[in-house]
Amino acid sequence: MDWKEELLKIYVDRGGILKGDFTLTSGKKSNLYIDSRLVSTFPRSLEIIAERFAGWLEDELAQTPGLNIIGPSLSGIPIAAVLSVTLQKPFIIDRGEKKGHGTGKRFEGSFTDSPKCVIIDDLVTRGTTSVELVDELRAMGKEVDRVLAVVDRNEGGAELLKDKGVTLQALLSKEELLDAYDRYTG
Repeated sequence: MDWKEELLKIYVDRGGILKGDFTLTSGKKSNLYIDSRLVSTFPRSLEIIAERFAGWLEDELAQTPGLNIIGPSLSGIPIAAVLSVTLQKPFIIDRGEKKGHGTGKRFEGSFTDSPKCVIIDDLVTRGTTSVELVDELRAMGKEVDRVLAVVDRNEGGAELLKDKGVTLQALLSKEELLDAYDRYTG
């Protein structure tokens, strides 16, 4: 079984694909819920994801060894952490907003001297969360031109990011997950 089929099967076996009536973060109604947290907390799927993302970043890391790896809260953090171990590069946690106590930081970890950043996430739907993070990083003088995600729901996220000059690369699509669900549960 190749890496993609294995990852799709993990989504199905771990209950990461649910059909029913759901309200997404955006408020939009959907008959599909993708629970990537059930996958991003499972060792074998993390290993597959990190291997694939590391391959995608190989050339960029050769040109920019100080590339900043950003893991958005909550579901991007375990993926960014395992990728960090795989690459032996530090990563940065995005809290999503500045904390209201202590040092008031939004980002945890240390940025390198390089302005280049890559965002690592589990799922992109409409892309608004990723665009917000891109805008925040750019306001800090950082450069972002790529988001790596495990799943693209194909609901406008890639287009919204493209409008910002950012490329979305995803391992899986919503359609592939639905197909795997039907094959493995039918």
